[in-house]
Amino acid sequence: MCHKCLRTVFALDVMGRLEDYAHLFEIEEWEKRKFKYKCQLLYNYHHDVYAHDNVDYARSKGYSLPPRWFAMIVMLPVTCSSFIKRALRRTIGDKQYRKLWNKLHK
Repeated sequence: MCHKCLRTVFALDVMGRLEDYAHLFEIEEWEKRKFKYKCQLLYNYHHDVYAHDNVDYARSKGYSLPPRWFAMIVMLPVTCSSFIKRALRRTIGDKQYRKLWNKLHK
C-alpha cells in the first residue's frame, strides 16, 4: 500500500467508512499496518502537513491513537537507522556508501 493509499485509508477508517471502500483497498493489509502507521503519523506530526491534518482530524473525531511518547518509542529504530545512514554517508561519501549498500543488499 503506497503512502497516499495509507493516508486515504486512515481517513476513511477515522470516518467509519472504510468498509464502504473495501473493494478498492486491501483492508487486511491495513489492519496489519494500522498501528505502525498511527505511530508514524504521530512521529511526523510536526514535520508533515498531511500527518498533522490526519492526526488533528482523528483527534477531533475521538479516534483512538497511541500516546505520542509510545509512538516515539515504536519509531526509535527508524530514527536510529536514518541517523546512522546519514552519518555514514557523510563520513565515507555518497559513492562509497552506495557501493557498501549494494554489497550488503545482494
